[in-house]
Amino acid sequence: MATEGKVVIKFRDIVIEAPRKEISEVFETPDGVTFQFVGGSFLSYNNQYLPSEVKQQVKRVVDSFANAKVTVDFNNQKQPASVDMG
Repeated sequence: MATEGKVVIKFRDIVIEAPRKEISEVFETPDGVTFQFVGGSFLSYNNQYLPSEVKQQVKRVVDSFANAKVTVDFNNQKQPASVDMG
């Protein structure tokens, strides 16, 4: 049986958790990163100083690991996205 993935998004003291299947797409935007949810809702993280490498890493990790716990931590720009396969 496959493990269902989960995405955890952190910024400051805010933590948002969602099943991975509820995120239909992650977009890099000029001002940050936007998560599009199934059903049409969006969550945008806007930071005009967010480096392109960070945006790319967040998108790549969320897109690549559908059956793992992915943590997107905008408080940690050295490792903004991590994967827990457990």
